[in-house]
Amino acid sequence: MDTKWATTELAWTSHPETGWEEVSGYDDAMNPIRTYQVCNVRDLNQNNWLRSDFIPRKDVLRVYVEMKFTVRDCNSIPNIPGSCKETFNLFYYESDSDSATATSPFWMENPYVKVDTIAPDESFSMLESGRVNTKIRSFGPLSKAGFYLAFQDLGACMSLISVRVFYKKCSTTIANFAVFPETATGAEATSLVIAPGTCVPNALELSVPLKLYCNGDGEWMVPVGSCTCMSGFEPAVKETQCQAGGQGSNGELGARGDRDRCVEQGQGLRWNTNEEHEMEKERPQFALFISLGRFLGLCSLSCNPGSFKSKQGEGFCSPCPPNSRATSAAASICSCWTGYYRADSDAPESACTTVPSAPRSVISSVNETSLVLEWSEPRDQGGRDDLLYNVICKKCLPERGTCSRCDDNVDISPRHLGLTERHVTVRNLQAHTQYSFEIQAVNGVSSKSPYAPHYASVNITTNQAGFVSSTHIAPSAVPTVHLMGASANTMSLSWLPPEKPNGIILDYEIKYHEKDQGEAIAHTMTAQRSSARIEGLKPGTPYVVQVRARTVAGYGRYSSPTDFSTNNQPDADKTFQEQLPLIVGSLTAGLVFIIVVVVIAIVCLRKQRNGSESEYTEKLQQYMTPGMKVYIDPFTYEDPNEAIREFAKEIDVSCVKIEEVIGAGNQQQKLPSNRGKTARHTQAIPLEDFTPSGT
Repeated sequence: MDTKWATTELAWTSHPETGWEEVSGYDDAMNPIRTYQVCNVRDLNQNNWLRSDFIPRKDVLRVYVEMKFTVRDCNSIPNIPGSCKETFNLFYYESDSDSATATSPFWMENPYVKVDTIAPDESFSMLESGRVNTKIRSFGPLSKAGFYLAFQDLGACMSLISVRVFYKKCSTTIANFAVFPETATGAEATSLVIAPGTCVPNALELSVPLKLYCNGDGEWMVPVGSCTCMSGFEPAVKETQCQAGGQGSNGELGARGDRDRCVEQGQGLRWNTNEEHEMEKERPQFALFISLGRFLGLCSLSCNPGSFKSKQGEGFCSPCPPNSRATSAAASICSCWTGYYRADSDAPESACTTVPSAPRSVISSVNETSLVLEWSEPRDQGGRDDLLYNVICKKCLPERGTCSRCDDNVDISPRHLGLTERHVTVRNLQAHTQYSFEIQAVNGVSSKSPYAPHYASVNITTNQAGFVSSTHIAPSAVPTVHLMGASANTMSLSWLPPEKPNGIILDYEIKYHEKDQGEAIAHTMTAQRSSARIEGLKPGTPYVVQVRARTVAGYGRYSSPTDFSTNNQPDADKTFQEQLPLIVGSLTAGLVFIIVVVVIAIVCLRKQRNGSESEYTEKLQQYMTPGMKVYIDPFTYEDPNEAIREFAKEIDVSCVKIEEVIGAGNQQQKLPSNRGKTARHTQAIPLEDFTPSGT
């Protein structure tokens, strides 16, 4: 109640009627006000009462009254008796209904309850304007439905300008993610009123009970208990809400559209029940609490898709870890992609992992009815560090083409399941029997996969007891690896064959890796001979190299690790290779030129050698006319000397002498000749005769 805002007569009850009088006036701002005044200072034994209308208490325990008034200084009033007062009394009367009348209750201190005697701080004289005094008094505890205020004048000259009745409260607040409703102060000024709290939407009680204390001045103090955001929700708006992820560092909603939508929804709230409607009418302060609760309910969204919050508390939503996703809001955990899993012991914040690939480079060494198996780590461990191995033994029947699990008497040491070592020894195998061994790689999520673990297998045949067949024994280790040359990006290696090849070496495997990176990321290559060239290396980097041989029985042991380093200088071999086509082309061109010169020289020499023959041939051609014979026919000459003179050009005619005609016939004649006197022997010169037979 505040009479300052009254626009009509207050019509309070006064006793006697000659006492308090209602008067219209203006305040300092020239606003019309309704006041009560009394000034019967010249009459003795004054007892003037003024009673307000009935004021409902609601659930208020203590009430405050603010009074603004002016008082005339008694000394400034001439000719007055000594009964002039400058004070008045404040009373109240409780009632469960508006039942007061002009005569009831009686106008006296009992049944009215006196609050205090009110004295002004300043009074005024006739020559001065009224000086307004403001006094506040409180009373309680109140227990009935309402009360009346009463003012008693005992002989003052005063004016009651305005009366305001109010109570103090602790306004609706949110602390530790809990909502505490508006709470009126206690009956006494030192009282602490307990207000029960309720967690904000999407929050859970962390400790109970939830309560907050409201002191007599309307201030909250001493919070007890707290709430925290549920998994899938994060704190926002200065830790007063648990809502969607994706907000900025200041805690506000990251999506402005969502924020605007929430504001619009909050402004459009309407009460749905008569109780809420009446509460709003009677106590407008409750409207804030109801509106706030509904507003938080509308706008407390979950973590956005793609983010999650696994634990309740003040933490914020986080992006999904690798290999996982959250397709819906309010995710407390992100689902793994297909083929990826989480172990039961993995935290929701951990990445999803997969199963390892198969072990590599299985080596089997058979010795009679025992076996040693060794292998290397899988190339892909699935993103986990809890790698284990299982060794599965199977006995095979070649005639049936089937394999079955080995008997229990087969001993696999140290064990066949959950191995951390990469080697086992198998004993008690049967002689002359084929076995197949599977080396499985498993980790913490292998049990989550619907598929069997990846494995590498090796088939062996045991030997007869007391006999060792080299056919089924892997080669021994390569003795030593040598560096033949190195450049910035390449290394040339060579090695000796194993001392015990135990068969024909099929090829060699070279394993190498950077010295500071470990064997887990080693590279391998194969070579058909006992030398190899490794390319694509880093300049000035040390590498660890190992080599092993392979036969039909499998791979042997690796050689001892050997360190080699590449050069820091540019790759000279690579430069040579780039220039090699030019060099080869030049050499080829030079070789072709030399061959051409040699061929020309040979041709020229042959022409010179045949020069004399061509001279005689040309001379002979002059006799080789058509129809002319190129041989001596004695029957065409009467004298053989004439024939000699005509045909014997190489020998001087004087040196030729016909001794006799030694024969004649169809084929030829032979004439003995004597090359002159100086001739030391006789030469027979054949003369062909092509005359017809029988002539």
